[in-house]
Amino acid sequence: MNWISECVTQRQFLDPTPYQIQIDIPSSLSESTESVIVPLSTSASAPAALLLSDKEDTRPKQMRSWRQVYATYKQQCRMPVSKHAILHGYDAGSNKKRKKSKLRREPSYQTTTSGESSLEQGHPWWAETSLYQTTTYVCEQPSPLDHHNKALVEIFEFLEHTRELRGDSINGLSYRKAAAVLKSYPYEIKSSHEALQLKGIGKKTGRIIEDYLKTGHVPDIALVKEDPEFKTLDLFYNIHGVGATTAREWYNKGHRSLDDLKDNEQLSKDQLLGIKYYDDFLQRIPRHQVEIIVEEFHGLLEEYQKGCKYTVCGSYRRGKPSSGDIDILVTHPDEKVTKKLLGELVDHLQSLGYIQDILSQSGRMAAHADMNESGDSHGEGDDDNKYSNQNRQALCVWLSKGCSINRRLDLIVVPWCDYPVAILGWTGSRYFERSLRLRAKQQKKLKVTSHGIFRKGEKLQVNSEEHAFEILGLSYIDPSDRNC
Repeated sequence: MNWISECVTQRQFLDPTPYQIQIDIPSSLSESTESVIVPLSTSASAPAALLLSDKEDTRPKQMRSWRQVYATYKQQCRMPVSKHAILHGYDAGSNKKRKKSKLRREPSYQTTTSGESSLEQGHPWWAETSLYQTTTYVCEQPSPLDHHNKALVEIFEFLEHTRELRGDSINGLSYRKAAAVLKSYPYEIKSSHEALQLKGIGKKTGRIIEDYLKTGHVPDIALVKEDPEFKTLDLFYNIHGVGATTAREWYNKGHRSLDDLKDNEQLSKDQLLGIKYYDDFLQRIPRHQVEIIVEEFHGLLEEYQKGCKYTVCGSYRRGKPSSGDIDILVTHPDEKVTKKLLGELVDHLQSLGYIQDILSQSGRMAAHADMNESGDSHGEGDDDNKYSNQNRQALCVWLSKGCSINRRLDLIVVPWCDYPVAILGWTGSRYFERSLRLRAKQQKKLKVTSHGIFRKGEKLQVNSEEHAFEILGLSYIDPSDRNC
């Protein structure tokens, strides 16, 4: 039995002491500056260099940069050390450097403009990606807004969007997974080999990463952006109340502009309003503008109904610099107040001139634009119908005083007892929520909706958002780290 085989089999680093033997240093080697003799395992096939202990740094050597490993070996051996000797070991019997062990995958060094390898620049080498355990569920690890692979993430998110427009949801999901994995990976990807060690990065996405790292762009993306079909589908998709399926239907009928739709299609009320406010809705809402609108809403709500509690959810709560719409979750301790609050509040705000139009109210949900930014409809469509009528929603067109741009404001009123889970559901992101619900179902036999957490149809008591994570068996993840 040898040490390296046991390490590979058990997928962990074992104590090397039982496998070490005493050897004499040949005199011919004492003058060499190319290699170093290190303790040998009982097997000639094991890289002997791996048997050195490291009292100064107890982390596995795969978790350290080349410079750290080099310094450790040089200090312990008290003689010059070559990279080859450390990586592959030394065969004292034949006085020759070992052949590469078949049990170890070779590191992929990405050469930089300075001529140094990424390993020598302190970047984590190949084995680190195998120790950094990505998971099947993205809700189990942080996905920060400020991550290390923004260019690659933008590429995969764009590719996901193109697949959605084409109706290819399977490939679209693979690109979304790749984007989520890269967001959570705590280093900048330096090679496709490194990326392929991560769960969620396959051969196809690996080739895209390789193309980008070599050339700085992905040729297919530039072609897609200039494609007339893509431009038209994207134009239709960005209409409030229109999804990818409807956009494709209109394109296949020969429509190519918004005027074509108005002249030839029987549009629903929300689609007509979507065209009316098309240019305004297309503009993102800067974070400071969100705060101005929320401050207006706060004063109006306090004036209308005392004792209400509200949270701004969606991309704003996740820390994004801009938002597509504003999601405000409102509740009140008195159930009687909660039941009538939404309708009366909307009427009041409309009479004051803040709400210009109502895109949808309560259970009426449009194809994709009526969803909140977490990507779930969260309304009457949930399976637990006996609870769904307790959550009320109105998607409104809001115009602040002294402003010329109309914004989408989503008001959601929920019972006091549902408030913690509703905050979790409406914060997003879309992929985080999808992963959280899937994990709850598969791992905990629980059902998570915007109305609560259920076990065998029985609604569980949830006291806070942190408590919801605890019930689901998850470590709490800050909203700013749910941007997968």
